[in-house]
Amino acid sequence: PTTAKALNELPLNDPYLKDQWHYNNVGQRGLPDVQDVNLFEAWKLTKGRSDIIVSVHDAGIDVNHEDLKGNMWVNTKETAGNGKDDDLNGYADDINGWNFVYNMATMVPSDHGTHVAGTIAAMNDNGIGVSGIAGGTGKGDGVKIMALQIVGASSEEMAKSFIYAADHGAVISQNSWSYSNYNFYDPTLLDAIQYFITEAGDYEGSPMKGGIVIFASGNDGRDGILYPPYLDYVFTVNSLGPDGKLAKYSNYGTWTNICAPGGNSKTVNNGFGPAAGVLSTLAGNEYGYMDGTSMACPHVSGIAALILANSPQQITNDMLWKRLANAGRDIDDRHIGFDPEKPYEYV
Repeated sequence: PTTAKALNELPLNDPYLKDQWHYNNVGQRGLPDVQDVNLFEAWKLTKGRSDIIVSVHDAGIDVNHEDLKGNMWVNTKETAGNGKDDDLNGYADDINGWNFVYNMATMVPSDHGTHVAGTIAAMNDNGIGVSGIAGGTGKGDGVKIMALQIVGASSEEMAKSFIYAADHGAVISQNSWSYSNYNFYDPTLLDAIQYFITEAGDYEGSPMKGGIVIFASGNDGRDGILYPPYLDYVFTVNSLGPDGKLAKYSNYGTWTNICAPGGNSKTVNNGFGPAAGVLSTLAGNEYGYMDGTSMACPHVSGIAALILANSPQQITNDMLWKRLANAGRDIDDRHIGFDPEKPYEYV
């Protein structure tokens, strides 16, 4: 289809959907008509399901954002603002999740966490803002985001976030972060990730038995041992630009599992500009473009949620892993001459 025709036949009324090339790329704003996640085809089958909970382990999410609030997970066993631990889970007033950095229910909104959450589950067809991959149809049927603020917390507190997520119904764990030092890990945190994988979904009516943990590969443009993304039991995502090539900043290697659009607006020689970034929600009811494997990763988490939403019966985490791993398209022809020692040079 021509760009004009395609953008006049959008499946949702969210005004910025036309600029989310990473969902359906038809050459918007001069970008190459190459790379997207083929989302409009997936939406013909499902746009989400409200019994699927994605825990977003990140910086603080703006839980009151106009385009996110309706798709935030709500702990119905807790009474908001009374200062009591009504459900006796050890966390008072944890309505939308928990802030493990400051040990409180209140999130400190950040652009990064809010952007990641919006890619997964910004509210769809509500006439404002952007669309989320699994944001539903505007009828309360989007997947739910559990807000877990962990960036800046100790490894021990980070570990608690995975246990909290598994114990409160999340089955997909979204992680656009890593340790800053290569070859370093904390066994306590790795044990908690394993706990999520094993124990998540252990409740009646769960959409999946077990959990899946999805990580961004990192933004250092190298193949190195970076935990937790390097773990063989987490699903790790590299970043592509709109040209379908590995972004200059993206980590890569045989330890990663798949690539997804993460934006590439800052590379001098691509000439694309800000529109080559990923468009999503920002703190304070704002919207904007960002680049990074952090932006690629929630595309995969959102697609994982759609796979669950489209399943007529409970599946296992192993089944979901295999479906994600087999869902990609071969992009080797775009990387002829790729030099792993110089990942953005082609001969």
